[in-house]
Amino acid sequence: MSTKSSFAEQFGQQVQIRAVAPVSGGTSVRVNLKPEPSFAATVTFARALMRRGVKGSVARHVAEQLVMGLPTTVEVPHYEGQPFQDELSPLGVRVTEPRKLAGDDLAALRKRLNLSQEQFANSVGLDVRTVQNWEQRRSALEGPTMLLIKLIEQCPHLVQRVAADDPSVSDVERFMAG
Repeated sequence: MSTKSSFAEQFGQQVQIRAVAPVSGGTSVRVNLKPEPSFAATVTFARALMRRGVKGSVARHVAEQLVMGLPTTVEVPHYEGQPFQDELSPLGVRVTEPRKLAGDDLAALRKRLNLSQEQFANSVGLDVRTVQNWEQRRSALEGPTMLLIKLIEQCPHLVQRVAADDPSVSDVERFMAG
């Protein structure tokens, strides 16, 4: 991977990615992108995103994140699965779809934390009816909700402290360290 920290540093401020032939078909899917150590083909990568309906400014930002070695997520309007993955693999980018969560996953997490629905809801600043609706599949876990549940899964105590407006420096440092 390049030691340069941004797209602009690698290619200069004036790099323009010309119009690209769009991919027809596919569905809109949010994907996770993880750079491999060999990632360096930022312009080719950005073109691949743009062919699938991602705006040029977003494609450039995603490329900058990958150049810095940071995994990222992007909505791909014309995602066609394996062909997209096959195109990005030689560029040094691994593509995965985010793990989906359902009410059963939330219930299992809550039980693993030894919390009732009410305790869980209170500990992260949610209404107990919301937790009940998710667990009973009356409401779907999506978008920011999925992110919240994944954060609770990874760092339950940190999320509880943040929800209580009392983040501990040691927890934040532990979280940032990975």
